[in-house]
Amino acid sequence: MATIVPSRLPAKCTEGEARLHALLARLPEDCVVYYEPNLNGRHPDFVILSPQLGILVIEDKNWRPGTIVRGNLKSVTIRVNDQEKSVTHPIEQARAYREELQRVAERCRFGRHFLHLDGPHQGRLKFPVGQVVTLSNITSRQLDDPNRPLRDIFPAGQVVTRDQLEEWMDLSPQELLDTLKNCFSIHWSFNPLTETEIRALRALVHPEIDFDQRFSIESLDHTPRPIHDRQDVLKVLDLRQEECAASIGEGHRILYGVAGSGKTIILVTRARLLATINPNANILLVCYNRRLSHWLKRQLADLPRVTVSTFHQLAKRNGAIFEITASAETVGKQLLDRLRLGTRDSGAYDAILVDEAQDFEPVWFTCLLAAMKDPDDGDLLIVADGAQGIYKRSKVSWSKLGIKARGRTSSVRFDLDQNYRNSTEILTLAETFATRTESFDAPDDSIASLRVDPGRCVRSTGAAPLLFQEANRDSEEDRIIDIVGDLLKGLWNGGASAPLSPNEIGILYPS
Repeated sequence: MATIVPSRLPAKCTEGEARLHALLARLPEDCVVYYEPNLNGRHPDFVILSPQLGILVIEDKNWRPGTIVRGNLKSVTIRVNDQEKSVTHPIEQARAYREELQRVAERCRFGRHFLHLDGPHQGRLKFPVGQVVTLSNITSRQLDDPNRPLRDIFPAGQVVTRDQLEEWMDLSPQELLDTLKNCFSIHWSFNPLTETEIRALRALVHPEIDFDQRFSIESLDHTPRPIHDRQDVLKVLDLRQEECAASIGEGHRILYGVAGSGKTIILVTRARLLATINPNANILLVCYNRRLSHWLKRQLADLPRVTVSTFHQLAKRNGAIFEITASAETVGKQLLDRLRLGTRDSGAYDAILVDEAQDFEPVWFTCLLAAMKDPDDGDLLIVADGAQGIYKRSKVSWSKLGIKARGRTSSVRFDLDQNYRNSTEILTLAETFATRTESFDAPDDSIASLRVDPGRCVRSTGAAPLLFQEANRDSEEDRIIDIVGDLLKGLWNGGASAPLSPNEIGILYPS
C-alpha cells in the first residue's frame, strides 16, 4: 500500500478526488502520493513519486457531461451555479504542473544528481515526468456520445474516464503501476530511484519537510555512514512524520511522543504548512526553553507572520511585571490579566503551536487561548511528553481549561513512540530509569508519560554504554582524558569509528 500525504483528505475535496485517493493508495508500498502539494503556488491534485515510474502528475475534474458547455484544447467553458465560466483546459493545467516540476527538479540545489551530465541527453532528467487528466464523473460512452461533442475536447489517450478508473480498482498494485506507466507520453527505462533520491524528490514536492538546507548533493553522491543516514532522515522528515504533519486536523489537537521522536520537527513543519495554506495567518510557536526558541527562530526566519517565543518572553512582551524569582504560576496569572485587558497579543493569533507542554503551568494554556482569535475552534496544537518534564507542575485537566482534547490526541498512530535520537543500546539502559506505563495510549484529559521502548528505536550502533569504576577522582579524570583523546584520534572501539570533532563530545559532571 502506498503512502499518501495527507492520509486523510480535507472536507473540501470532491467525490472524484476521494475515489482517486482510494485508488492510488493501492499502489506498491514504495510509492509516495501527494494530494495538492504546493509547487511554487501551483496545486496539482495528485503527484506520484515512484522508484520504477518516475513522477506522474494527475489533474482530476469532477465535471459531469452537463457541466461542460463548449471548449477546445486550450480552454473549457463550464456551467457553475447557472453561470458560464471559462477555465484552462485540464490537460494544459497538468502540462504546466509537469513543466514546473521538471524545472524545479533541474534547478534545485541537488538537481545535478538527477541530470544526464554528458551524452545525447545531457542536461535532461534521468527519469521521466508524466501527466494525466482524470474525468472522474464522465464515462467513455458519454465522451463518445454524438449528441455531446466532448471527444474533440478530450482526445482519447490523454484522459482517463470514470469507467476506466473503476476497472483500475480491480488491478493488483503492480498492474496499477504498469497501467499508470502507459499514461506517460514518453517513458523510458532507467535505474530505479534509490531511497535517498526519493527523499530528495519529496523535498521538492513538499519543501516544508526539508530542514535547514543541509540535505545536499553530497548526501546523494556519497554513501554516508549508517549512523549518519538516519540523521539525514530527520533533515528530510521520514514518511510517517511527514504524514503526521500534513494530516493533523483543524481545531485543538494534542500529540504525545517519547524523547527523540521528532515532535519539535513535526511542529516546525506544521507551522510551515499552516503558513503555506494561509500566508496571512498570524501563527505563534511557543516553548519553555530559551535555547530551543533560538533554534526554532532560525528554522522559521523566512516566515514573517510566524512568531517564536518562550512563554516568559510572551509575558514580558505583553507588559506582565514579575520578579525573576516569580513562580511559573505567577507569571501566567500576570500575563492572563494583561491579555484580558486587551494587550497586543490578545486575540491576535489564528494558530498557536506549543512545544515542551509538559513544562507549562495550567494557567499558561489559558493565556494561550486568550491570545487566539478563535479560542474555541482555532488551530491549537500541543506536543508533550510527561516523562520529559523537568519542573514540578500542577496537574493539567484539558477539559477544565477549555481545551477540546477528548478524541483528538495521538501518539502511536504517527509512530511518536519511535525514537530517532538514541541508539537501541542507549535506550536499553535508559529504560531502567524511565517512566513505566502499560501502554502508549494517552489519556484524553491530562499529559501522558510514554514508556521508552528500545524495540521502537530506529538506530543501532552495536556499541553498548560502558561503565568504568575508578578508585578515586584523579583516576576518573585520567580515564576521561584518555577516552577523549582516543575519540578525537579515531582510536575508540578498536579503530572502527571515525575521529570525532571536539563539538561532538559531551562531558557531564555533578555541580
